[in-house]
Amino acid sequence: MNPDEWEQVCNSLEFNDARMWRGPLLQQHACRLKPSRVSKADLAAAARNLVLPVDACYWTTEQLTTYTESEGNNVPVAYELPVRDDALVEVLRTAGLSHLEEPLHGAAICACATLISQSPPKFQQWAEQRGVGYESLAALQDAVSGWAAVHWQRPPLVVCADAGLCNKLRVVLSHALVARESGRPLLVVWEPAEWCPGRFSDVFEAIDDVFFVDLTVPLHPHYEGCDVPAAIKHTARELEGYRLLVPIDAIRQAVAANVAECGGPGRFVAVHIRRTDHKCKEQTSDQEFFSFVDKCDLPLYCAADCKKTQELVLQRYGMRLRALHAINNETALRHTSLQDAVVDLFTCVYARRFKGSFYSSFSDTICFLRQHYETSNEADEHQIKTPTYLDLLSS
Repeated sequence: MNPDEWEQVCNSLEFNDARMWRGPLLQQHACRLKPSRVSKADLAAAARNLVLPVDACYWTTEQLTTYTESEGNNVPVAYELPVRDDALVEVLRTAGLSHLEEPLHGAAICACATLISQSPPKFQQWAEQRGVGYESLAALQDAVSGWAAVHWQRPPLVVCADAGLCNKLRVVLSHALVARESGRPLLVVWEPAEWCPGRFSDVFEAIDDVFFVDLTVPLHPHYEGCDVPAAIKHTARELEGYRLLVPIDAIRQAVAANVAECGGPGRFVAVHIRRTDHKCKEQTSDQEFFSFVDKCDLPLYCAADCKKTQELVLQRYGMRLRALHAINNETALRHTSLQDAVVDLFTCVYARRFKGSFYSSFSDTICFLRQHYETSNEADEHQIKTPTYLDLLSS
């Protein structure tokens, strides 16, 4: 970022100390609009006969520009916007602090409570940056601490889950076991991004005593990365974590429809062919997948992440390929949605035989789930191999 771009970002922030921010905190708040800039955006939209949505004050300048220039057609997707935490709103209203709902929008009460337990001065500094006046600061801290005293016996274990969906899941599920064994809740910093375009709650049921937050509140994680604790890694306990993973009803219905179209549980073979951003030196070749599929004549389900792969498999296997949902998005890093990815995960679980992509955490997760649901088969072909740190972003 050049000096002029940096100055523009800092001027658009509503916090005076923005020039002191670094890393994730700046990325989270970069270009959030001051009220005056929202007014200017309102005027620009009105000139095109558009009305800005009520949450436009939480949009970035880029999102506002895109919305206006597209004549209102390009609205930011849900995971790009801050989320209102109903628990925090309730606590604020009970404490007579409802005037803080707007400045604290996007913050989660569990994150606020955690920051207080980590460092009360840093919580106070953050709250002041958000526009909480000195006269309300003590009452806010007392209200949030009171909520924590009711809901938690011990402060939570805090982890930041990085990279793509299945790398994040690896962190969440393993650390959930660690947190439970120590009698603590787990707080997961799960930041939606191009590597994983959505939130955990978009596709999975809630897990008891596991809370998901973004970077709105600047927490200090006990662990940040993509790996499993050493005490759990490559043990039966690592598999145990996957029993916590339950898809939401819409995902379960889509999986059931796919499995039915493939002939039913155990009546088809499945492959996960990872391409797009997967640059492993030992990448599983197309021919290896073809050789696996050609060993039987069962219907085929292909979990793929790019249009080219789908077309290649369709050309070779024709009507044998079932439950095909065409991929049309070839511009984003992920060519399929988060929902599509989870449907692929659980559809592959019910195949008679499965072959995955070497060094892919997505294929690893399918194998763990197949073991959990007792659908794994000695004819499956996939080696679970935890990547090194340098490989994680491409797995």
